[in-house]
Amino acid sequence: MHILLDPYTKKINKTNKDYLEISMISSNDTVVDLTSSYFGLNPYLNDIKDYPKDSSGDYLTLLAQINLATVQPYILKAMGLPASGLLQFFISEYSELFGMDYDNLNTPNGFRVNYIKNISTEKNSYVTNFSFVHKKKPSNPFFEVNKVNKMQFTPKQMPITTTDYLFDSTLPDLSSEKNSTNYDAYDQMVVKGGIRLGGYPYFIQQDPRLDEKYKDYVLLFQVDSMEGKWTWGSMGVATFMIHPDDLKALNFSHVVFYWDCG
Repeated sequence: MHILLDPYTKKINKTNKDYLEISMISSNDTVVDLTSSYFGLNPYLNDIKDYPKDSSGDYLTLLAQINLATVQPYILKAMGLPASGLLQFFISEYSELFGMDYDNLNTPNGFRVNYIKNISTEKNSYVTNFSFVHKKKPSNPFFEVNKVNKMQFTPKQMPITTTDYLFDSTLPDLSSEKNSTNYDAYDQMVVKGGIRLGGYPYFIQQDPRLDEKYKDYVLLFQVDSMEGKWTWGSMGVATFMIHPDDLKALNFSHVVFYWDCG
């Protein structure tokens, strides 16, 4: 930590949250175990009818799938997530905003977050043929076709980000208005972008939780742009946030999906 921040170490550490840093494992594979953790490709489904669609009836694209049984249990407990099952995030790959609705960020018409409690490793018990998913052929798809992007997890801790709408009130001595030098030192030290489960979100423009109706939401999943892999607009970052009451009930039907870029 920067020497300028030493007097504030205790206050900073009090904001620490456990999170899971997610990176990709290089692979030349073109297939993946549908019960594992990865970005893109086909999701684990118990039945064809479970495949999520947007409000127009078009199939959504799997952004990411996380097998919670492969994650360190204490991280999941700290986040309020169960120690098993699959957590899936879908977007509208070919729409202009990837399914985000500026006016209704927690209305899942163009995106979806699913939790599958019970998964089976018996191949005959889940969908393996996805020929029923008829995709368009856009000039700029979100994912490289048929590329496998497997996940690797690293448990970490992080303090509050400078773009979190509660930053100034949580660490007032480090606010840019009170002390720009200390603020800059903190901003250089703190984790910002990247891909993570839990922790604090990072925003390029502003925190959508400045809107009163989203103020209590916490970060569930953040996906940064990855050069050579995928991008949100002009190298933006996407967040999925959830209300603590919904998280406790494992209700993912009111998740906020938001992304912004420079």
